[in-house]
Amino acid sequence: MVKASLVFLAGEGLYQAIALRFKLDFGNCKTYGDIVLVSIAVIASWFVLHEIIGVREGTIITALLVGTLVKHIFPKLNFIQFKVQA
Repeated sequence: MVKASLVFLAGEGLYQAIALRFKLDFGNCKTYGDIVLVSIAVIASWFVLHEIIGVREGTIITALLVGTLVKHIFPKLNFIQFKVQA
């Protein structure tokens, strides 16, 4: 979706807008954004429920790895060219 400039989901759209506005790498924006969202979930769960519920190892691994994988795979897709059709 990033390469083809299709409609994004809300989270990725926010990260793409930040990356374009501040001329940052999309993969880094996604990684940092996901870390912030997971941190907010942990803090909110701790304060409201007095225990961490809903955030486990899979959530943390995904937050750290998806943006990193995008950062490494995205440059290898430069051979794909999308044409805008009216």
